Amino acid sequence: MIQKGYADTGMTGYLITQNARLIGCSYFNNYTYLMDDVTVLDHRSGSLLVSNGLFRKTSPHATLYKESRENVIWRDNILDGEFDDGTFWIITAESAGKSIIRVRVT
Repeated sequence: MIQKGYADTGMTGYLITQNARLIGCSYFNNYTYLMDDVTVLDHRSGSLLVSNGLFRKTSPHATLYKESRENVIWRDNILDGEFDDGTFWIITAESAGKSIIRVRVT
């Protein structure tokens, strides 16, 4: 279990290779270093719970989640910006003052 983890300015924020719970974790990519095409969660294997996290998109081509699309639970996360993950998720936080999150699966 990773609790209150903070991933900062890396091409991959969290690499998941076994059963894991990320609770209260966050990710921020400082785009002044010009790192684009970053991935917040690279889920290779195992079950995954992502809860109470804060994930910010600060570069043009950030991906929130990739790889295994099975055995993952998303719960009560705050997403800042629009993430484009190919054919799986596009998620947008509507505004800082509201807890509404729009999810579109394409």
